[in-house]
Amino acid sequence: MITRMRLGKRWARLTLAVLLGGIGTLSLVIDPISWLAEGNSLREVFTEANLLFFLIAPIRSVHLAAVIAALALMFLPDANTYFRASRSVRRQALG
Repeated sequence: MITRMRLGKRWARLTLAVLLGGIGTLSLVIDPISWLAEGNSLREVFTEANLLFFLIAPIRSVHLAAVIAALALMFLPDANTYFRASRSVRRQALG
């Protein structure tokens, strides 16, 4: 899909947005949300944290920020222009 998106395929951009934005984001936030929904508090996070938490939490945060940034960048005006130009080039080649 990534190579198809690079070629300007609109379906690839939309598929990546759904998979990356929907399923990817959900997979990153479901554990913390469900943990909080079970009645735990944010204070417990830091009082019960171990070394593994302090290693994984920043990585997970950076990953989530990267996913959100990628989603935003995929739909900026420059990206839209790229996909439109790619589509018009294909149309010109066909006929």
